Amino acid sequence: PGTDNCGVIVRNPAAGVASAVLPGLASLFRAFHTSFPSDAGRMPAGLDQATAAKVVAYSCALEKEEVRALTSSLDTKRNDEADAWADPFPPPPGEDPARVLQGRQLLYGLRSNLYKCLGAAFSVQDGVLTHPELSAMLSTAFMEGLDCAHPYHVELQLRSIWLVAFAPSGLQQSSEALRRSFAAAALPRLMAKAAGRLEECWRRLRAPEGEPSGNPVLLWAACTGTVMASRTFVELASSLVMHGGVPGKYEQMASGTTGGGGGTTAGAQTMQAEAPERQGQRRKGKDRSSGGGGKQMSDGGGGPTEPMSGGGDGGGASKPGQGFAGIVFTTGEVLEAVQGALLASLRWQDPKSLGHALVGTQAAAVRLMSGGEAYQSLRDVHVSHPEAPQRCMLALQAVLRPLVALCASPPEAPGGDGALHTVIGKPFFDFFSPEKQQGQLAPSPFAAGVTGAIWPILWGMCQIFVQVCKKSQIKADAQQVVNFPALMEACQLLASLRRSDQQGVQSLLATMLDEGADAKMKRGALRSLIRAAVDPDAAPGELLA
Repeated sequence: PGTDNCGVIVRNPAAGVASAVLPGLASLFRAFHTSFPSDAGRMPAGLDQATAAKVVAYSCALEKEEVRALTSSLDTKRNDEADAWADPFPPPPGEDPARVLQGRQLLYGLRSNLYKCLGAAFSVQDGVLTHPELSAMLSTAFMEGLDCAHPYHVELQLRSIWLVAFAPSGLQQSSEALRRSFAAAALPRLMAKAAGRLEECWRRLRAPEGEPSGNPVLLWAACTGTVMASRTFVELASSLVMHGGVPGKYEQMASGTTGGGGGTTAGAQTMQAEAPERQGQRRKGKDRSSGGGGKQMSDGGGGPTEPMSGGGDGGGASKPGQGFAGIVFTTGEVLEAVQGALLASLRWQDPKSLGHALVGTQAAAVRLMSGGEAYQSLRDVHVSHPEAPQRCMLALQAVLRPLVALCASPPEAPGGDGALHTVIGKPFFDFFSPEKQQGQLAPSPFAAGVTGAIWPILWGMCQIFVQVCKKSQIKADAQQVVNFPALMEACQLLASLRRSDQQGVQSLLATMLDEGADAKMKRGALRSLIRAAVDPDAAPGELLA
């Protein structure tokens, strides 16, 4: 970000103040996390061992307000449990309880207000986003705090800073150029650092020798904080692929806006098309595509390419509710980072995070196959697009392959005698267990989530395959799949699932290509294959829903 690169005219009188205080915020941010690391495995820098040990008693012991937030986040709570954690971090022996409490309150206030201050600074129109050194600060000072923070404090950073900036309506008053530059500078680093930190937290909880030993309260707080931070992180990553979008060239052509000088006109058409979504008009069962910069993805079979030329934002301000999907899916490095974040969260043991990640993964797949336009399902215009076959291969490699790997090796259940089991044990069991509905056995929520994520990919591939066969004037049947590499590889992946084989996949494919079968029948066939692969066998006499 910076005015030199973006050609920005600063319009907000407060922008100069926000930009001027940014270097001081960066220095304070770095100094605070260096002096008060809240990770039990880190020691404060620049202090002797005795003093550092006293500081840790403050920085690693959560204040009552933080404990209350942790307790309220539990999926199942009892009053006696909440009362038991009313004062879970007693003062160290020999310390004045009043002074210890005062110190912890001061430290929590500093941390909370520092994060909120940075989040507020990012939201000032044309403020810190115009600072010429923002990119350097984003890659250093503002990301270093994630490495040495308690997982609850990671969640606090995500919620107070990054969810403010990258919410669907985040930075809505700043120009598209600034938003794009800021996202390109911040998101790759943020996604990698936050996912890496949370993966480290989950690894510690999975390995007993890595858990905070000797203090069950520290362990409880680490477990609950990790679950909270994971959910907030997945919420952020999913929002980035679900809100906003990219207008396709063919829609611009229909409006007569493409061509040498059509950028500004296309941008105006895009904003008009987005108006219903921005105003909160949501139609059940309808896809809501939206615009970003008049560009679309092209695929060569391996990954995202450079954005193609098309429309533009005309240098105007983004509209409320625009979201960042239009930026994510036209910036290769950002797209790779967000996809990596969603795939990383599929390995974590919290069922809510996993379920939300499956929804985000489904949205990412539809975005890839629609050229960035839609996130719920493909439309006819996407199916018939000339680049549709190449986009299928991209969705297969980036989404379908990891989903099949997840089916083969889902997260393991938390140990029955650990703190992690206390926090998420029952929700985890329920997520992976088939549900009884009206005397019949329905698929587990996990099987339903995987089915929902794979369905638009497989359905879209089959529809595109039919279109390709029509253009070649040949019958769209299973024998012709060898001429459509993406669908053929998808069938091979599905055949590798547990209790699946080529014959079963051929039957599924025949149903998918059957013009007489409705969408419910086709989806049911896919659900049967997935539930057989991931759900336990039904007991004798049990009926499957």
